[in-house]
Amino acid sequence: MRLSSLYGQAFQSIALPAMLAPTQSKATSLARQMRRQQRWPIARIKEYQLSRLTELMRLAEQESQFYRQRWHQLGLSADRLRCLDDIRQFPITSKEDLESHFPDGIAVQSRRNADWQYVGTRGTTRRVMVIHDFERRDYERAAIMVALTEDSPYRYGTREVSIPPDACSVHCGIESDRAVSVSRQLLALATRRVAWNRESISDLRGLVMDTWICAKTVLPPLPLDGDDSVLRDCVRKLREQRPMQLTALPEYLRALADYVRISDDQPPPIPVIRPMGANFPTSWKTSIESALRGSLREHYGSREMGPMAFDCHQTNGMHLLMSQHLIEIVHDGQPVLEGEVGRVLVTDLHNLAMPIIRYDIGDLARIDTSPCPCGRTTARIFLEGRVDDALVTDSGELLTAEAVSNFFYEQPEIKDFQLTEGRGGKLTLRIVPATKTDFNERAIEERFLSWMGQSRSISVRTTQAIRPEESGKFRHCKAQPWTT
Repeated sequence: MRLSSLYGQAFQSIALPAMLAPTQSKATSLARQMRRQQRWPIARIKEYQLSRLTELMRLAEQESQFYRQRWHQLGLSADRLRCLDDIRQFPITSKEDLESHFPDGIAVQSRRNADWQYVGTRGTTRRVMVIHDFERRDYERAAIMVALTEDSPYRYGTREVSIPPDACSVHCGIESDRAVSVSRQLLALATRRVAWNRESISDLRGLVMDTWICAKTVLPPLPLDGDDSVLRDCVRKLREQRPMQLTALPEYLRALADYVRISDDQPPPIPVIRPMGANFPTSWKTSIESALRGSLREHYGSREMGPMAFDCHQTNGMHLLMSQHLIEIVHDGQPVLEGEVGRVLVTDLHNLAMPIIRYDIGDLARIDTSPCPCGRTTARIFLEGRVDDALVTDSGELLTAEAVSNFFYEQPEIKDFQLTEGRGGKLTLRIVPATKTDFNERAIEERFLSWMGQSRSISVRTTQAIRPEESGKFRHCKAQPWTT
């Protein structure tokens, strides 16, 4: 066992609770509770969900103008909620709903507090859409602890390297005049230069989290334009840092793995390799783990909802944090059968400052409730990509970004691709050919249309690189809008 792993275990079990004690955070105890809840009998978990959901919906009806008016127009009331399935009677909430009613139309004014934090979504647009209060953020920090450390050698306090995209989605909080270090904030509190109140305590907790607990080395984005010097410099920094965990866009991880394999310029073994910011094609898993000599681990979350699921050592889907969210998978607004792909609806069971109920988060997924050998009882989710990236065939079959990506990345003559659907269903396929392979555009076209199961107009072009979006992230499938 690495010395850093032993240090991390000691840090997380002893130093972490001591550091959080002055901040009034309950994150460590909440994390322990969440771990226990992962192994509760499913009936007990659902009973807990119903209790939280009942409180949330009654509060929303009483104090959120958006929900109250909308439900009453449809003749609905929170009193109709008798079981979890009853939530299907209530309308779905869209991102547009949150945008148009934020903040006063949807937030709960009786819980207004100076420590409210505003969280933006949609990457670079930075739209303020969601409010988290102190209690909700504590639940989120606890969920992060669980998602990052369950069945993983990574522990808080150990070294992490992160390679985010150009415009990485991070929480944007209210501007604060907090000090630049934990010691200075403590000195300011001790000398009364800063009042000892809930806001200053929140600032102290944030500093402890950012500088001691979740400290990480952030490397600049990788341009992926064929310049090996950038990758060489990244590997050099990985050798210097010797991280326990590497977090990066899937495309960055793949580029690093390809470079290591070709150049034999080896970084040290990286125990935990964690993709971020985009769906991870399963066909990349083996090559990345082999090149970086570690285990690829995944979790699922969003900026507005926080962590929602994490994988176990079985790496067969991600266990839902069912005590934190109620997850539904629907098609045309109706629940799908287990194992079928549908849109993900999320209800945040702990955000009482701004209720978010049956929120269409824009993802496609399927659910598996069969027992997992790891012993956890919670359902597992399998992500299939974004709704905006899925193609619909003439027969109505859904081709998800996950399926399309795995098809193209399994073709030996293709290094990278981008498939764009235009008006009338016309497809444009841009391909980065793999080196030292025979590339035949016509053969690729025929193979893909055969796999797709229908005839489509398609234009195949070669290119030197696939460029990222303005957010810095990559979209390999771009589909026309559709409804389900």
